[in-house]
Amino acid sequence: MSIVSDTNITQMCSFSGTPELPPCPDITETPKEEIKAKKNKTNNKEKMNQFIKRQMNDDPIDVMMDIIEENKRLRKELERIGLLLINENRMNEKLRNGVLNERKMRVNLNIILGKQGTGKTTFIMKGLIKINKIEHLYGAVIYVTKNVGEDETFKELKDLIKTPIYGMNYKKFIPALIQYYKQPQEKHLLIILEDALFALMKEDKTWGEIITRLRHLKTTIIVNMHIWKSLNASFKIQVATIIIFKGYSKENFNYIFRQTAANTSGFIGYYLYLGMNKEQILKIDNLTGDISIIKK
Repeated sequence: MSIVSDTNITQMCSFSGTPELPPCPDITETPKEEIKAKKNKTNNKEKMNQFIKRQMNDDPIDVMMDIIEENKRLRKELERIGLLLINENRMNEKLRNGVLNERKMRVNLNIILGKQGTGKTTFIMKGLIKINKIEHLYGAVIYVTKNVGEDETFKELKDLIKTPIYGMNYKKFIPALIQYYKQPQEKHLLIILEDALFALMKEDKTWGEIITRLRHLKTTIIVNMHIWKSLNASFKIQVATIIIFKGYSKENFNYIFRQTAANTSGFIGYYLYLGMNKEQILKIDNLTGDISIIKK
């Protein structure tokens, strides 16, 4: 019986005649996980190649047209978004300007000149409605007329205003106002004088004291009238803002314009006035001298 040499043992994994053992592991075999990863990588690359081939098989003209159409669509969408932003900014700007214009009329004497039926009361009420939507500026509104009855436009629009509104005639107005001022007030008072020419034609000590102390009294007065010429001179010099509606002759306009603090000539003023349409009015700021055309 021969003994197997050490050399043979190192080259064989089993002896002759004994049951065969499992084969020796092949150290060059790739693990299954790596094979799977390679297959996935190959599949992804193949899918990408197939996608590129499909794209290349399309008609280049069709592809180009698709790109052009998509660019057009995106451009229109960007334009639409841009317009929305522009409109929103314009709306905000108008709103801010509107509020600033209304605030300029606070604690001052303001005259609105226009013939009957030109829309003076509507203009005032629109301003009040605009203010009410943004902030509660006034504690109360006093609407004063020659008679107890209210203007039809005022009746239609007053329900849109949150601020309490009190109507009275001129006879009761001054005593009620004096009584009101006896109590300390936190908020401003707005007084609307409808067709107030007869009340402002002559010198009145009480009126004079009220008008010269509007800021201290936290009061704004808006006067609706149609004849500037008869307004007392002591009141004219207290006017902060003048709004002029269409309908006055050149002579009447020039007479009004000469007695304002407008920083332009009467020729230019009348040129602007003449060019207004029916939805526009002329505004003169006596505090700054600015003159402008605004919408009713």
